[in-house]
Amino acid sequence: MFFNKQRRIDRLERAQVLDAVMGLQQVLNEADVINELLLVAQRVATRMERGEDARRWANRLVAYIDFSVFNRTFTLPDGAAPYVAQLREIGKLAGVNSAYRTDYGSAAQF
Repeated sequence: MFFNKQRRIDRLERAQVLDAVMGLQQVLNEADVINELLLVAQRVATRMERGEDARRWANRLVAYIDFSVFNRTFTLPDGAAPYVAQLREIGKLAGVNSAYRTDYGSAAQF
């Protein structure tokens, strides 16, 4: 019974991450932003469609966005903030599956 409940939670989180990533992609496309962030968002979306751990990939994506924005690699369009906040909330629950000792600014981690 616990495992069925956990699987249901995992599916819901994957759906939430996929919705947030798709919304982020839409905002980036509308702002004519064609850069590494759009490619990374597409990679995360395909991982969610495959059924991988939503918390871990949301955490990595938010760490990548924060690191890149801080180092001025790119800037986020105005409408991207709610989607990043939604990803951040889910990514907080990653625990030991977070992006520990990775190069936060590298798109190769995706």
